[in-house]
Amino acid sequence: MISLPINSLYEKAISSYNAGNLEESARLIEKVLQQNPKHEEAMHLQAILKYLCGDYKSALSLINDLVSQNPNAAHLNSRANINDKLGRYAQAEEDLQQALNQDPNLIEAYHNLGKCQKKLDKFTVALATIEKGLALDPNHAEMRLVKAQCLYELERHKDSKAILGALLVEYPNYLPAQMNLADVYIAIRDYAEAEKILINATKLHKDNSDILNNLAECYRESGELKKALPIFIEICETNPGNSHYQLNLSNCLVEMGKFAECEERMSKFIERGDGDERAILNLLLVMSTQQEWKKIVDFTSTLSRAKFSDKTEHEIIVYQSLAYWILGEWSKGMILLSSIEKIAQSDEQLERMSFERSYAIFLSSLYKMRKPTYEEQPSRIVFLGESHCLPPVGMTFSDGEKKHRIESRLVIGCKMWHLVKPLRNRYYFTFMHALETIPKDAEVIITIGEIDCRATEGIILQCKKDPKYIENGISVLTQKYMELVSVTAKNRFRKLGIMGIPAVANLNESIAKEDINLQVKIIQRINEELKGRAKQAEINFIDVFALTNRGDGIAKDGYHLDNVHLKPKVYETLWCKHQV
Repeated sequence: MISLPINSLYEKAISSYNAGNLEESARLIEKVLQQNPKHEEAMHLQAILKYLCGDYKSALSLINDLVSQNPNAAHLNSRANINDKLGRYAQAEEDLQQALNQDPNLIEAYHNLGKCQKKLDKFTVALATIEKGLALDPNHAEMRLVKAQCLYELERHKDSKAILGALLVEYPNYLPAQMNLADVYIAIRDYAEAEKILINATKLHKDNSDILNNLAECYRESGELKKALPIFIEICETNPGNSHYQLNLSNCLVEMGKFAECEERMSKFIERGDGDERAILNLLLVMSTQQEWKKIVDFTSTLSRAKFSDKTEHEIIVYQSLAYWILGEWSKGMILLSSIEKIAQSDEQLERMSFERSYAIFLSSLYKMRKPTYEEQPSRIVFLGESHCLPPVGMTFSDGEKKHRIESRLVIGCKMWHLVKPLRNRYYFTFMHALETIPKDAEVIITIGEIDCRATEGIILQCKKDPKYIENGISVLTQKYMELVSVTAKNRFRKLGIMGIPAVANLNESIAKEDINLQVKIIQRINEELKGRAKQAEINFIDVFALTNRGDGIAKDGYHLDNVHLKPKVYETLWCKHQV
């Protein structure tokens, strides 16, 4: 057989690639590289082919070899795209900045860098990047779209709407702009206008499942879940392998409290081989809402993670560590400790603390501090809430007459206002399901509320926007919260208690002094309201603030495990001596 010259083989590979025949292109590129392993264009195309096939880790390995050989702007740009898919946004950002240092006129790199920075929640930085790109090409529709998306994230809805409106004047059928404009209207709760845009879009783009999906999302956001559900089911039946649609259907089912149906659908989806890593994470969340920690351990042990992004890998490890802690399998959790510590040190550049990193910081401290014993006792106390319910798990409390085994029911991410919203949501249904799993002869202590007072989220942000909220809003919030607790839990168990909020422990230098002062004021106000309303409802109030306060609203030394959570032994002290 006569061998073709390398350039001829490469040209045939490019032709196959352009024709969409990726397998043939990959076969030809392999031949090129057999003859010349350092052929840069072939190495580049091989990495791109792996990327397009979803084998991102192999693509990264190949592009790393190429960048080592020639770190030019095009190669760095390609590596950034691969790192982006792997969730390695910091590395992608660095590559793109290097690419632009080499070629300040590489418009694609500005576009990619802006998108990457947006994913890092660096919306202001992303805006500046996109502005530089638009200075080179003011009419670049995709960069204008990213600019509108950043403005949307910064809650500059009016500015975002203006850019999207202008795009649609120039390109009336530009679907991404239509979809994003609908998102803006949903954000400002003009659901009727969003519905109108999406219905008109269905006329321009017939049988487009993306539009139907966004229409269903509009209905879901407006609380019309029964209207959203059949649309989600229809598009999932039409596109049975589409993970994004399946996830949205799953979210709708969860918000309707249909956990079992959601888990069944998502499990079958993954078993068919259609589910990507987002589907796996969604299933883990659904399992956690049903307190199915043993099932989480079993499921994660079967996963092959070769193609998972770092972020997905991190979340899976966090779920495993949570499950081992709650189940009392401390030794298995300790095997993951080094991985947890690495996660705790990752993504420090993010402006928002990620789920996996915040839990990793907490769990690494928790595992190193104590080992749950899980001795059988005649009585049990169950702490129910967000991460604050976890430190005392596996302990034994004694009141002098009887010993009590400590358990937990975790409601990930739950805040007080999630439970009192007029529209029911997954937090409400998870809370209700958790109550149903607790034996009626147990003592229950609800710990929801502490996360509300972190400096970067929740009530503190609400009070910054509306200073009157400290007096009026917190009063209404705690009233509705205590009403819900009274109706759902007061007469359900042997004994019921509500934990207050500890004094401020996070005195990080990055937090402004006025934010700390505001945080102290909010915590004092919430505790006053909870204590008074608990007394009226004849529910025990556990005064965490009284124990931890050094006198000025700041926490005394020695009470906190980290800057957010209390040490396990503090819970026993609170239970024994600080119930009001």
